[in-house]
Amino acid sequence: MLPLVLLLALAPVAIGQDSLYFGNDGSDEILVANLDGTGGADLYDTTNTGAATLNDPFGVAIDSAAGKIYWASNGGGTDCCISVANLDGSGGGSDLNTGLATVDSPLGVAIDPVAGKIYWANTGGDQRISVANLDGTGGVDLYDDTNTGGASLLGPAGVAIDPVAGKIYWTNSGGGADCCISVANLDGTGDGEDLDTGAATVQVPRGVANDPVAGKIYWANADDGAVSVANLDGTGSGDDLDQGAATPGGPQGVAIDPAANRIYWGNTSPNKISFANLDDTGGGGDLSTTGVTNINEPNFPALLKTPLGTGPPTMATGSAPRGAPAAISGAGKQLSCSEGSWAPDLLGAHLYRAPASFAYQWLREGAVIPGATATTYTPAESGAHTCRVTATNQAGSASQTSNPPSNEFSFGKVKLNKKKGTAKLTVNVAGAGALKLKSSKKVKGASKSPMSGGKVKLKVKAKGKTAKKLKRKGKAKVKAKVTYTPTGGASNKKTKKVKLKQRR
Repeated sequence: MLPLVLLLALAPVAIGQDSLYFGNDGSDEILVANLDGTGGADLYDTTNTGAATLNDPFGVAIDSAAGKIYWASNGGGTDCCISVANLDGSGGGSDLNTGLATVDSPLGVAIDPVAGKIYWANTGGDQRISVANLDGTGGVDLYDDTNTGGASLLGPAGVAIDPVAGKIYWTNSGGGADCCISVANLDGTGDGEDLDTGAATVQVPRGVANDPVAGKIYWANADDGAVSVANLDGTGSGDDLDQGAATPGGPQGVAIDPAANRIYWGNTSPNKISFANLDDTGGGGDLSTTGVTNINEPNFPALLKTPLGTGPPTMATGSAPRGAPAAISGAGKQLSCSEGSWAPDLLGAHLYRAPASFAYQWLREGAVIPGATATTYTPAESGAHTCRVTATNQAGSASQTSNPPSNEFSFGKVKLNKKKGTAKLTVNVAGAGALKLKSSKKVKGASKSPMSGGKVKLKVKAKGKTAKKLKRKGKAKVKAKVTYTPTGGASNKKTKKVKLKQRR
């Protein structure tokens, strides 16, 4: 969790809420609304962005891991910029150094935080698709009207990327009803085309989003009021989505949440943020933005959601530190905890959820161990230990807990030493820990601690009256009672009958 001192210092933006961020073109603002309809807040206006320009913002993108928000300022023609500021509303803004890249009335942005890139469309006189580095070290133009292959470039307005497929998509708003949704290679090597959108409306399209898993592409039609969908592979089957009770009018920009079956867009007439079901079953409505001072031509939304866990953290065992207590029943040996796995951003959907930070907590038998909040922990006593990892971004926090170390084991082959009257019992264990053969009236005890796992051999040797019987008769039956305690885990006991033999 973020420290309370930091939370109190933030601007009045909802912490712990899945949210939608958007540009307010009519009043030069960046605004935010909660997806659950509980209201929103003003994030930035021209007074609090620091050194960042805010002039007719059209298009926002979020780097949730770095805690940054980017936007394109469409006003100013070639005199303006691509800008960045802190996602929590605390300013710290600047205009990116875009190097050799064109910035001419930019409209729509998309980012790839892992690759460190930001992409945008230039809808001004110098119509191009451009890219720059997020670290401000410059940029270049990917496409102009000479190198797109078969793709159109007519008033490009909005971009979406698919880094896995190596594609960039854009809408062409300059062709009226005569143009298209286009795609080309993300690396600028051309070979572009206009997608077959079937029966879907394409009327001054502004803003595009893609869902590679479902194989769909979505866009808003600013002049027609339709929000449309077609096949991502360009095979048509396009249609206009049923907007249900959503307010129609001048939609600009789309963002999608496939898991929630939702598509969001900004309506510039009247001024609303609207949503509907992705599967064309209606379910539409307008998002409550109570708390926002003024909505004036909202556009190009981006979604920020709480981190989503996709795989629990795993524990690993290290060597016992010098001076640590003896490694008995899992105590004394250092344990380490991974971050676990977390769902990545859906870049083409304009949905961001990458964690910004991780917090760790160790538990014993399900109970919190006070002060054990590092990535490593050395148990002071035996018991089943787990680690809990909490991932946090501006939207909120989510936790995943590791599984306790497996204490399962099985018996393998028994190899007899008939000369000595002993046996080697193979024990198959999952991982590091301690293995012990309990001493009894008939059997001498034995142990393997520490051991790294795999196939471990324990010596079974008779004692007392049983040893004498074995020597006298040449055979004896004993029970080998074995206990396996994985490091940081709970003990497990099993018994194996062993027939000892000795030559007389």
